[in-house]
Amino acid sequence: MKTAIVAGILALMLAGCSGDDQAPDVTPSSTATAAASPTGTPDGTPDPAFLEAVPSPLQKSTHQAGELLSEDTGIAFMDAASGAIEFWSLVDPAGAQEWPQLSPTRDGKLLVLHRGNSPARHYVIRRDTGAAYELKGGWAPDTSIGFGDVIGVWKGTDYATLGLLDLASGTMTRTGITRDGRSNSSLTSSPDGTVFVFGNGSEFVLVSAKTGASRLVKDGLYNHLVSPLPHGRGFAVGPEGPGESLNFDWDGNPLPPGNAFGLSPDGSLRAIPGSPGRLASYGMGAFPVIDTITIVDAATGVPRVRFLGASFHGWAADNYTLMVGGEDGGERIIDIDGREIARVPFPGLVQGGTQFSPVDASLVITNRAILDLQSGRKLELVVGNNISTSGRWNADGTEVAFWIFPTPGKGGGVPVQLLPLKYQEAPFTGEVALKVSAGGDCLNLRDAPEAAATVIACLVDGTRLTFETVLLTTNPKEPPHEFIGQRSEDSSIWLHVKTGDGRTGWVNATYVAWVD
Repeated sequence: MKTAIVAGILALMLAGCSGDDQAPDVTPSSTATAAASPTGTPDGTPDPAFLEAVPSPLQKSTHQAGELLSEDTGIAFMDAASGAIEFWSLVDPAGAQEWPQLSPTRDGKLLVLHRGNSPARHYVIRRDTGAAYELKGGWAPDTSIGFGDVIGVWKGTDYATLGLLDLASGTMTRTGITRDGRSNSSLTSSPDGTVFVFGNGSEFVLVSAKTGASRLVKDGLYNHLVSPLPHGRGFAVGPEGPGESLNFDWDGNPLPPGNAFGLSPDGSLRAIPGSPGRLASYGMGAFPVIDTITIVDAATGVPRVRFLGASFHGWAADNYTLMVGGEDGGERIIDIDGREIARVPFPGLVQGGTQFSPVDASLVITNRAILDLQSGRKLELVVGNNISTSGRWNADGTEVAFWIFPTPGKGGGVPVQLLPLKYQEAPFTGEVALKVSAGGDCLNLRDAPEAAATVIACLVDGTRLTFETVLLTTNPKEPPHEFIGQRSEDSSIWLHVKTGDGRTGWVNATYVAWVD
């Protein structure tokens, strides 16, 4: 595999890498080799060895926001400003064995359709002209690689080779990069698909999808994988297990190493998730949970604010607004000063949750719609019953691609957090604490997590409680683990707590709240 990547680097020193494409510089090499040449004909006629022009398997229709889309398979591109919809659906209904899969490239210029199984048929369709092509010779497209009319294609299984197929010219650049399906090969692309990074666990190569020019970013590693950094700022190369990652921008220049999760888009703030411990669920799922988010200065680590009863779901482009999951099963959009901007209910049959626009903090995808948080305007995508959707912003934030597919998702809300959201300004203690909130009655502290257990004490309203871990066995075949509470068979939640005078026991979570 190492030899294959080195060969790929050398083979990608193409004459076409000059100009204003801002392709990554080719890393000098002490080994000389002939430059690879594109295959196919220069006049745009597809090379029949790997590409055949065919009647389009997709049809295009136009709609407005709120208009019913009755098909159960397709891609709807919605304009973020007007709500106009360009809908691509199957010309012929799918057979029982076809399992059609339709997806766009990252910039939305090309559509890829997979139909059938053993063998599968792969089609690439240009949105601008509607021209359709079927891939031949064992090539299969990869929508994560590509820009404009260029798309990545793989040939083979165990040792698949990568090509860059240009539908506008009908030519292909064979990169020489080989992916071993049995190893820890990994790949990630820039948000617009113009640059991608490929690695085999040891060596990592940065490649321009526009020109094929490449450079070696890092080698000499062991069992490393590549993944995108948040907000499209670059990529991380990190070990499969625990350990610090190496970070780079999309030109291949080093960024500060370390975990980039939770960084705001400008890198000035970090959202640090935390939890006082786990709840034992006894096979009934992981919900609900008790999470916290602490916002700190990324350079100094000094805390600024803390959100109790919230899970971190992402930053907006303004470095000031964030999205969290709450106790109602939905999401809340808040700012770092604790102001609530919007509440988003559980999205039901929509997959992927709520997403901020990559460029405009006031725009989000939610519940099959584009919502303007400032004006309240909602551009809705309406589909038939028992249809699932999944949305994704395109790279420049002007359009959303909604996948439509006939597999219903969850039909109701799931309480993500046990306790309601609470905002705290620094300075605050590191310890997360509770208080009794029984509505004027005292709360029983019991010796076991059940209503019939012996009462140790009756705690008055306002009594301060801290989480106390306890060993519980959820599987008789495994040793006990530490938990802070458990979900009983009747779905009631019991927390194991400690009072200020040192007594420990179990309380029903319905009657507690965060301390002031």
